Amino acid sequence: MQRINFKKFNSVGYFCLGASAVYCLIFIIYSFYWLISPYPNEYREFANIDITRMFLEGKNPYDAVNIPPFFYVYGFVVPLLTSWLYSLISFTHIDLLLFQRFIALFGTILCGWISAKEVKNQTNSIVYAFLTFSITLIVGWSMGLCVALPNTLGVFVMLLTLYKAKRIKTITDICEVSFLTILSFFIKQYFVIVCVPVFIWLLFRSKKQALYYTLFSIFCFICAASFINYLYPAFFSIAIVHHLAVASHSLSHLIKQLAITGLFYFPLLLLFLLIEYNRYKNISGKVIISFNLRKDRNSPLIKLSEMPDIYAISVCVYFIVILRL
Repeated sequence: MQRINFKKFNSVGYFCLGASAVYCLIFIIYSFYWLISPYPNEYREFANIDITRMFLEGKNPYDAVNIPPFFYVYGFVVPLLTSWLYSLISFTHIDLLLFQRFIALFGTILCGWISAKEVKNQTNSIVYAFLTFSITLIVGWSMGLCVALPNTLGVFVMLLTLYKAKRIKTITDICEVSFLTILSFFIKQYFVIVCVPVFIWLLFRSKKQALYYTLFSIFCFICAASFINYLYPAFFSIAIVHHLAVASHSLSHLIKQLAITGLFYFPLLLLFLLIEYNRYKNISGKVIISFNLRKDRNSPLIKLSEMPDIYAISVCVYFIVILRL
């Protein structure tokens, strides 16, 4: 483990450490606040507890006989995983709601860990990695840090997908990224959108890799969907058809959500824009883009003067998706 040499720090380094400490303190305080709440905070928490209990009792919540009155509208992976883990520690008599919130908390910490790991690899700075970790915790808190929902574990799988995609070298790596992509769907349906930035980024790298990723992902989804439809007959009706049937669109609600999201994430978005601006400004006076339509499958389809960052592509894609959702 790398030691922090405080003697080499400048004012920016000390500021980053101070901000990280404050963020971590806020995270701990709000974690405690969420964990001690004895009741479900909303309908979705109640539905999550309900379906997890059904898994614990050996029932199939997606069988027409057992469908609960309150639909759990997300994927089954997190409740199923939670029920299995809870059965291993049932002798402790810990409350199921509290345990599920601990799982959500752990997911937030995993998100912070993988984000810090990527920043450490890029900057070789443990200070920036620590700042990234603490900022990720705060972002997790804003999204319902310790709520019994699949949000945080789903975001971790998305980040892990991007992290692995950036390091693709072999066909086995592509298969692994495809598996993680499809897994994200069965955690929380619209998290499968991670496939878009991965596919776009691979077009800048290799046409063959982009094609293999698409084919493996489709194959993986068809196999998983066939097996799950047999095992859980009502799953897709609840997870997809029900979602589309009750979806509504309100311009005022959109504006309100964008305002709240924009105010909270504005510093991060500004930082992202400044980093990308400086990155491409230092390359050359112009950003040259071209398309390679030759039959050479190992070459990229789209060429830039510098390979774009997969996380930058993700930010752009997710912003467009947020406007639609």
